Amino acid sequence: MDHLQSRLIPRLVLDAISCLWVAHDHVHDDLKSETRSAIASLRKADLTNSDRSAGVMWTVADHLRVVEKDLHIRNRPFAARRVREVLDRVQYLTEVRGSALVH
Repeated sequence: MDHLQSRLIPRLVLDAISCLWVAHDHVHDDLKSETRSAIASLRKADLTNSDRSAGVMWTVADHLRVVEKDLHIRNRPFAARRVREVLDRVQYLTEVRGSALVH
């Protein structure tokens, strides 16, 4: 992973935490504890290790998809759009990371 990607990961982690906190107020009660757990795992991520923090983001991406879907069902487009933006960035990061490993 290059230097730029390693600098972008901490910002992405902070953005994910922020959007999950916004989403937390609007998701179904069953998702609230999972959302808090995702936030806790992001806060504990070792941001000095690019590969580990990228792996944590990839794991949280599954939860982001579920949260986005729930927000759409609950008619919360702003929060859903924010989650989608972060999710798109996570997916882009992992695509770039994967292609760097192939070369």
